[in-house]
Amino acid sequence: MMNRRMALLGIIFWMMALSGCSSLHLNETLAGSAFPDRQVQQIQRHYTTESDIIQLFGQPYITTSAGNNYQRWTYYYQQQPNRESWLGRNFGKSYQKTLIIVLKNGIVERYRYFHQ
Repeated sequence: MMNRRMALLGIIFWMMALSGCSSLHLNETLAGSAFPDRQVQQIQRHYTTESDIIQLFGQPYITTSAGNNYQRWTYYYQQQPNRESWLGRNFGKSYQKTLIIVLKNGIVERYRYFHQ
């Protein structure tokens, strides 16, 4: 009878411990909105318009006016695993990407894309 209880407690313990691992692949967005990486290569300096950018990526996360008809649009996205394991370790990697576009008179002057 005692061995049966111990076995049952052992099974319950391992079920609880392993249930913490089942949600490791769920991600939580910390900031910004996801935007398609593949679209970045479609941007052409001195050709792509403000309307084209909105069509490709949607509204920017941050818009800054820089004077003399310049604007800087920033697209930003950050994500990380939203749960820790039962051991307190965070499995999976955080991910962030930033696209900065400088427009002059509504046309792309230059841009920069970062991700990690």
